[in-house]
Amino acid sequence: MPTLNELQAALSHAQGAAAALASRAGQTLPLLLDPDERVIHLLKGATDEGEGVLVASHRRLTLVRILLNQQPARTLIEYARVTSITVQSGLFSTRLNVALNGGESFVLRSVNRGFAGNFVEIVTAFRRNLAASRTREAAPATVSSPPPAPGVPDRRPPALEPNAVAEAMGELVGGYSSAPEAARTLPPQHMGFEALKHLLAFLWLLAGTDEVSEDEMRAIRAVFHTFMEEAEGSDPDILRGLLSHWAAEAGGDDVNAWAVRTPEYVESVARADRASGNSTARQWVHRMEQFGLAVISIDERSEAELALLTRHISHLRGVLDGAGVSPAPTITGSSAQGPGAGSETQATLDELLARLHRLVGLDEVKHEVQTLANLVRVRQMRLEHGLPAPPLSLHMVFSGNPGTGKTTVARLLADIFRALGVLSTGTLVEVDRAGLVAGYLGQTALKTRAAVQSALGGMLFIDEAYALAGSDHDSFGREAVDTLLKEMEDHRDQLVVVVAGYTEPMRRFLRSNPGLQSRFNRFVEFPDYSPDDLALIFFRMAEENGYALTPAARAKGVRSAAGLHAARGPDFANARAVRNLFERALARHANRVAVIPAPTAADLATLEAEDLDE
Repeated sequence: MPTLNELQAALSHAQGAAAALASRAGQTLPLLLDPDERVIHLLKGATDEGEGVLVASHRRLTLVRILLNQQPARTLIEYARVTSITVQSGLFSTRLNVALNGGESFVLRSVNRGFAGNFVEIVTAFRRNLAASRTREAAPATVSSPPPAPGVPDRRPPALEPNAVAEAMGELVGGYSSAPEAARTLPPQHMGFEALKHLLAFLWLLAGTDEVSEDEMRAIRAVFHTFMEEAEGSDPDILRGLLSHWAAEAGGDDVNAWAVRTPEYVESVARADRASGNSTARQWVHRMEQFGLAVISIDERSEAELALLTRHISHLRGVLDGAGVSPAPTITGSSAQGPGAGSETQATLDELLARLHRLVGLDEVKHEVQTLANLVRVRQMRLEHGLPAPPLSLHMVFSGNPGTGKTTVARLLADIFRALGVLSTGTLVEVDRAGLVAGYLGQTALKTRAAVQSALGGMLFIDEAYALAGSDHDSFGREAVDTLLKEMEDHRDQLVVVVAGYTEPMRRFLRSNPGLQSRFNRFVEFPDYSPDDLALIFFRMAEENGYALTPAARAKGVRSAAGLHAARGPDFANARAVRNLFERALARHANRVAVIPAPTAADLATLEAEDLDE
């Protein structure tokens, strides 16, 4: 919320305000309000006597009338004097009707319907709080909860750090303000206010709105009061109406629809970032994710809340990708690709999650992995603050056709768990039946234990795991499964196991042993790629290998990908089929270039449409 020192800037950007009048009000308001008075909201409009500004502070309402060729006049209105406040929407403007005790009233007409609605919520909340304060004063004293006994840990939940919120908001407004003025479609102060409303509505929805606990409310209040001093005698209930209004205003009545809505200010900051080369919007979305995780960590209702957080943050990141916003700056270099790599070269969690989201397609897979990572983060935050955290099993089933990215995602996930501190090395050991089963009974157990030992501190990825339960007479496969289950129990804090394969055979595999069903309860389905995804995979393969495509070749690539998808069968190889298509194109390119007497660098690095002829 703007302080008095920021009123001039805020008023100069008030929607529909004339520049000269806004400037006069901005210069005068600091003289009309008390030095320590903090503004919650202001509305520019017109009264029967001329232009006016209605200011809601943490103490009262102030109506400032800006009269032609006269000094602005003010009327102070204590919240207790307001008997009713309503909004009437007309064709061209909105009327804010304020009735006071003693029969007095006034009307402010404004073109800004949303701001008028917010005034109703603010005044109603203050009036309700005043009534509640009087009720508490008349009630007998109650005994407060005693502090923890000596030696007993204080299990009060973590609150959001006000300095971190203020810093994040400062970075957002500062980065946006540094962009060229022509690229800024919203005034900076208005953009900042909309961002704060979005953040508070986001935290409110994550906390469960009607089910918000006292501890969650305390954390959200910490954010709110970073920008507004707490009114004397105020209560957590003072925010509930306002937060509910902001959430509903953004479509929060349907959280699934809200999760994929894009606030206007995000689009405005994204446009400004694209023009200036900044990554302000990405850094703000990252900070929103951190604040959301802090709120979620307060109670034990995590899964649904994490799903909402993941879907909304992923949606916003997708919007920024589509807008061409630059990646956020990172601290470390490239990812370590094996055991023993130094920590200075290992990728950070943010870098690894960014790599995950850069993968082609796989939207639901990305959502599942991001949610799982957030679940681990919230669990760690609860443990750090002395709060109970239920056991968490990370063993998973990856199912789907070949070439859908199961091994690629497993490698990333192993490194993500390393970055989270769940695994010590993040090493991925990939095996199949041959890597676990030996030729004689007794040797299979040794071979399986050796595979597990090689993966300790990392992830064991068992491809086509259903081959271990081929038939009732497969004693070797049963021995491998029994040994694996025992090793998983013995090393449950040092190992994550992922079993992978076709969907239906994997279901039969899990039903073959009750121990498998109890240990593998996280399922990630990898769907076939779409035609557009297959085409994009082909183009990325070309780019990564130093080849450019002519426009005709790109068009041919799109048609070839669509042909692959249309002809796919139950065992469609997806990205592997695209790899084969790419390699055949390279072979035809080589035959074509080989007969050119003196091929240029462009000849050697350009794929023509004829190179994609099948």
